[in-house]
Formats: sequence, C-alpha cells, structure tokens
Amino acid sequence: MRRPVPIIGAMGVGGRVLALSPVLIAFLLLGACSTRHVQYQYSPQHLRSEAARRVQSLTPSEVTVPYEVNQELVDRVRASLPIAYSGAEYVRALALSLTDPEGLALAYHSDRTESAVDTVALGYGNCLSLASVLVGIARAMGMRAYYVEASREYDDTSERGSMTVLRRHIAVEIAVDAGSLYVDFSGQMPRRAILRRIDDLEALAHFYNNRGYEHLYWAKEQGTEVSWQEMQRHFDIATRIHPSLVQAWSNLGVAYTHLGDIPAAVRVYRTALVLEPNFAAARRNLANLHASCVRIRRARAVRGAAPAAEACASLRPDAVP
Repeated sequence: MRRPVPIIGAMGVGGRVLALSPVLIAFLLLGACSTRHVQYQYSPQHLRSEAARRVQSLTPSEVTVPYEVNQELVDRVRASLPIAYSGAEYVRALALSLTDPEGLALAYHSDRTESAVDTVALGYGNCLSLASVLVGIARAMGMRAYYVEASREYDDTSERGSMTVLRRHIAVEIAVDAGSLYVDFSGQMPRRAILRRIDDLEALAHFYNNRGYEHLYWAKEQGTEVSWQEMQRHFDIATRIHPSLVQAWSNLGVAYTHLGDIPAAVRVYRTALVLEPNFAAARRNLANLHASCVRIRRARAVRGAAPAAEACASLRPDAVP
C-alpha cells in the first residue's frame, strides 16, 4: 500500500485528459456539453431497486452501493476543509483531504474493492474504492460527481494458466462552474488518457467485476484454492447489472472454463466479442480454449472428454481470432 497524491486535471482536446505530475498538483478548466440526456446518478435506494430488478437472485438489501456514505463521514471531511475555499479550489481541497495524513489518510491498494464506508474504515482501497469515497462525499455536499472509466491502456490483467482476467481503471469527474475536474487516485495516470463518464449502474457492475477478480488475486496471494463458483457469481451479477460491460463477459468465460462448462464459456466469450470485436482478452481466451479443445479431441480416451469434445465442435479454427 502507498499514500497516493491525487492527480487533478481537466478535459483536453478529443476527450483526452492531460495528466499532471502527482508531485505538482494543478488544474485547467475546459467546458463541455452534450445534447443527449443520460441518467448518470442514482440515489442509493434507486440503485438497489434497479440492480435487484436486473439481478433477480439479489434482493435490494443485498446490493452494495459503493458510493453510499453516512452523515458523520461527510461532516468529518467538511470540517477539515478551508471555509474560505469555493468552486474548483474547494474540489481540489476535498480530493486532497482523502489521502492527506491530516484528513482521512487513505492509502492505495490495487486489489481491494470496498464500499466508501468500508474503505474509510480499512484505511485503503483501489481506484474504484477511493473514487467511491470521493463521489459519495462530493454528492452529499451538493456537487455533481461522476465515475469515469479510463481507456483500454489501463486494462489490468491477471494470468491464471492460459486465461486472462481483466478489470479497468476508474477515476472521478466533478463538475465546477467553468467545466470539470478529473481526479485519479492511482498515481499512474499516463500523459494522455481517454476518460469516459459512466453511470452508477456501470460503476456498480465494475464493483462486482472487481470483486470476482479479487477472489483470484487473494487466493494466489494466500496460497488457497480459488473459488471459481464465487468468481462466476460475481461476474454474472456484473453482466446482468450492465450487459455491455465487455470485460465482465470475458471474465465470466474464464470462470466457466475452470468450472468445466465449456458451452457456457464459448457463449460468453462470443458475447464479449459481439460487444467489442477487437477485445483482446476475450479473443485470447477463446483462442486458448480452442487450443485446449483440440487437445481434448485428440485425447479421446480421457474420461469425461466426450461432452467437452462435443461442446468444442463449434469452435472452428477459422472462427477463432
């Protein structure tokens, strides 16, 4: 874990953010507009209800709202901010207070996804966790705060055998009078990054996708057996909450493969490639699955290989990118 210094920047030309040194905190303001109305923000109650409607195995009370905060936390942070600040200065002070030793003193840990309240209690979290703290507090203070997803340069993968499990980087956008400020807590923002505002449902899907990934990470760290059933459950929830979250479909294929459900793995990998034909992780995983199927068909004497070979029959060599 490390104490991050938030990088605060402003939207650049073509939807790219020009990152600033984590040592030199500064910002530029540039207005932006859109004619298409999209609901980005959901109240915690509305998010729970909508997520439970999309995932029938969950009740509203079982849905985690990543950005939900309590008034005690909001008051604590507000009391630490300079009264004289306003607008962009206030937003900047708010972002810095989350990691300031005199503030919440939060640290960055790349493989810990928690809700805002749990992140504060633990004292650390990954980019999504820290972003959720900022989004929740900023909204409670009356600001327009949004999650943003970084471009594919931020893809974070983990190799498990021949399979690739993937997640993506999350930052924060906060609207100010002259435009928007963008805050990144990882300290790893490249010089040019493409950021896309996402709604709270997509952020929630990222939350469950990350949770699935972390079953793999922590099992490897602790030398314990991977719970592929739990991984499958989390990835499946992510795809149901936000069906266009391509990395969740690819990750679901990894889980199905390790659970031995090859037809399901093929189906979800192909779903990922329909959503994004050039999605590298799904293409690679499907190609590796095809190679495994070739070996299975050749090893006809292997017990249990017949159903797998039948499922693999639809994987033609020319159909695998």
